Amino acid sequence: METLTQRVEASVWSNALLYADYRKLINTLLHIGKITSGEATEHMLHYTKLNVQRMNRIEKTFVPESRTLDVFQSIGKPLKWLVISEGWCGDAAQTLPVILKLASLNTRIELRIVLRDQHLDLIDQHLTNGTRSIPKLLILDEHNFVLETWGPRPLEAKNLVLDFKAKGLPHDEWVEKIHAWYAKDKGKSAEREIVSIIENLFSLS
Repeated sequence: METLTQRVEASVWSNALLYADYRKLINTLLHIGKITSGEATEHMLHYTKLNVQRMNRIEKTFVPESRTLDVFQSIGKPLKWLVISEGWCGDAAQTLPVILKLASLNTRIELRIVLRDQHLDLIDQHLTNGTRSIPKLLILDEHNFVLETWGPRPLEAKNLVLDFKAKGLPHDEWVEKIHAWYAKDKGKSAEREIVSIIENLFSLS
């Protein structure tokens, strides 16, 4: 078995937010005209408010597949899921509620969230093509060693973004297209990819 070398500091985990507290923080900051990090421009505030609506919708509508339930109920060891996120991140808004629902399928899984810009050392250990892209899910064992990671977006969405950028689409235009893709996908791509990770970790396939 491969020796695990990456480990999340205990203080990072112990100070990380529960999902409900993460949602509360975003709403509290919006109420006073602020966001989780960066300059609270009118554009960023508007975008964060859209993300709150997206999370509300997905929390209500996403239902895991029955096969997913079977896979997750087969997990026999404690896992810690640590998500690096920010309230203004559109991809996080689209996938974090899915991650929450998956984690809730087994009481051995504990989900917590940290803000990227407060933990740059952590995100810099888990870059995507050299960038601090989020969300990033770190799947940890009970001793905080990193077993696997996922993110910042499902593979199909990643490829779409690369294609849009290659074609020179303006940022706002391709972002709109990606959110249209998320709306059609309904969280299923993220679900399948994370299920595959769990199957591989525990030889469940």
